[in-house]
Amino acid sequence: MKVCIEPMGAAPLIAEYDAQQQTIRVNARIVERVRVRYGESAAQDLVRCAIAHESYHTQHPDASEAAAHAFARAQARCEPRILEELAR
Repeated sequence: MKVCIEPMGAAPLIAEYDAQQQTIRVNARIVERVRVRYGESAAQDLVRCAIAHESYHTQHPDASEAAAHAFARAQARCEPRILEELAR
């Protein structure tokens, strides 16, 4: 599986999984916005959390967002809901 940080247009998504390309795409626009507002550490947390969250969905495609958040919280030691707020 690849991970790319790239522009995703005006999409409000932090990240998405592209099954055809087997790639997690993290929205570069949102990462940069978090970096400018909150610093490099917050941007890195956002990326790490997004990767964990999307990785969970690749293994459990029917799982709820809450389950993916719980996995990201445990694996990436991040708080997905807070990072979602930062990304807005």
